[in-house]
Amino acid sequence: ATATATATTIATTGTNITTTTSTAAGTTATQSGLQTGDSGEANTDQRQGIQFEMHTVTVTHKETRVVFHHVYANPVVVATPPTLHGRHPGNIHVSSKRATGCTVSFREWGPGNKRHVAENISLLIFEAGTLNSKEAQASLQLQAFSVPNVGADWTAAVFGVPFDRTPFVGCTPSAEPPTTLAVPESTAWSFGVRIDQVSRGGFGLRLQVEEALAGSNTEAATVSLVDCLAVTVRRNTAGATATLYHDQGLVAGLAVVTGTAPVSHKRQTVGITAFAGSPADGTAVFAQLVTFRDADPASLRLAQSQGSSFRVFAQEERSVDKERKRRFETVAWLAARPVVQLQGLPPTAPTATLPERPAMPAAKTETDLPVPYVVQTVMVPTTGLDNTMRYDVQVPDPVVVTGPLQSFGALAVSTVTDVTSSQCSIVVRSLSTSLRLATTQMAVLVASKGHHEQGNSAFEAGTTSAEDFWSFVEFSEPFDGVPTVFATVASQNQQVPVVVRINSVTQKGFQVLLQPSEKAWDAMEFIAAAETVNWMAFLSSSTDGTLTSTLTGNRLHFSHRTLTLPDTRVMVQPSCNVFAGMQEVVSDDPAAVQTSPLQNSFLYLAEDTSADTEELHPSTQVGVLQLGCA
Repeated sequence: ATATATATTIATTGTNITTTTSTAAGTTATQSGLQTGDSGEANTDQRQGIQFEMHTVTVTHKETRVVFHHVYANPVVVATPPTLHGRHPGNIHVSSKRATGCTVSFREWGPGNKRHVAENISLLIFEAGTLNSKEAQASLQLQAFSVPNVGADWTAAVFGVPFDRTPFVGCTPSAEPPTTLAVPESTAWSFGVRIDQVSRGGFGLRLQVEEALAGSNTEAATVSLVDCLAVTVRRNTAGATATLYHDQGLVAGLAVVTGTAPVSHKRQTVGITAFAGSPADGTAVFAQLVTFRDADPASLRLAQSQGSSFRVFAQEERSVDKERKRRFETVAWLAARPVVQLQGLPPTAPTATLPERPAMPAAKTETDLPVPYVVQTVMVPTTGLDNTMRYDVQVPDPVVVTGPLQSFGALAVSTVTDVTSSQCSIVVRSLSTSLRLATTQMAVLVASKGHHEQGNSAFEAGTTSAEDFWSFVEFSEPFDGVPTVFATVASQNQQVPVVVRINSVTQKGFQVLLQPSEKAWDAMEFIAAAETVNWMAFLSSSTDGTLTSTLTGNRLHFSHRTLTLPDTRVMVQPSCNVFAGMQEVVSDDPAAVQTSPLQNSFLYLAEDTSADTEELHPSTQVGVLQLGCA
């Protein structure tokens, strides 16, 4: 669709926002571990409070239940833009809102409950009301409210109390549309909230359905309650941050920073002003399009968020056309971080997205793990031709996993096919530019399928089917701790090469997903067929030990580490067989661990550059297993 600049006219019959003020009873609190100014001294100002809490949750197309930590008379729920684990566009919807909880889901545009992979979001829940907090170094104004009966026509929302300056405004739909329309599964269709003309006194808002329904009875009948949060922060000292305090005993707070930035269909990196006095760990970014220069339906996606910055872009709905480009809009953002507990009382803690890694089991006396395996090093051509590798011995029920390949920065992947008990084929393909090397070297580990355990170590090899959405792989037996997982694609059911991504590794299993290059994805070359993925999981409470092959009798020394790349440079000994894999997803950009083809080789993260020139991948946990080192 051709975007047109449309001047927004706010309806004269607007909605007045009625608010109540909740104030802590004159309590004086001393901060513990957080400063709001630059002096380093504890702040002892009296503050007002309003009941709130913050959650981090994983959502899919199915409704996820969120249980509040507190009981609310009139809860207001606002969500961050979703991550980009799944690339189909859509919106976050809150529904079934009650005093003690709500449900939340990701709905792709259009009618019907379309399947979508797990995305991460954060939620802020406030008691509806107004807060004016003035501290020595900063002041904060906040209003949390709901706007009823918002539809396809512009509605004016008027603040109960005018702000001192133009506030950040973020809104999330929090009710179902009518269910009487002749639309399949009409209760699950998706719609977004658009905002324009934000001022100190109010703003305009409307709903948008998918472009194919524009002007239809469906669009006309789509009406929803919309929850909104408006915040301003005034810094009186450079770097100071206003802090919002919970009003029940002042047990916890929320440090906030606001700002605006231009945004389009391209990923925009936005820096977050540092939170005064402590790092921005656990920061959630709430963002909202606050202009209407491009009338095509769109929603924001967080391509990456990490403490000091985030990457955001406007993802256009494509029911009528495949257009992705958009005019520049303005995005308003609010970065929020939970404050450490005060006065020794438990804070309102956010829910963890990923399971915490349990403590490693205590070391046992036996350090030698018997496994039916062979390990070899092979040279493979980079021209996309198959290379047959024959094993040193017969391996029953074989599972084949390859180590990092050598490359000068270009992301490439290895695929194993035609796996038998005596041999397999290996092919190397690049996701972006052609490789500068005619051949590449890699280690290959072949092991019999099954779970093997002895002493302080455990090993399991298996296969699964994977596609372009997250699926869970369960171990045949739970591990004593969280293992390291290595995976390799073991089929070629489509033309484009794909990267295996591993996430949420626990004692019981892990999540797996396939990613094509960004260029292939943008060209709509979606993964249409499932691929077989070979995987191996390894755990040892000792960083060093021995792996004995029950097939050959060979005993190889192993070295096992979990490291963070690119923060740590890991050198690779020439005599080692190295296997390494990313154990988490911190960015949606395709990437994999590779080795440099140098005399002093080292491990690094290679990122796909088929659609852009960005090469630096965010810091990621990487599991490394080295076999046969001196």
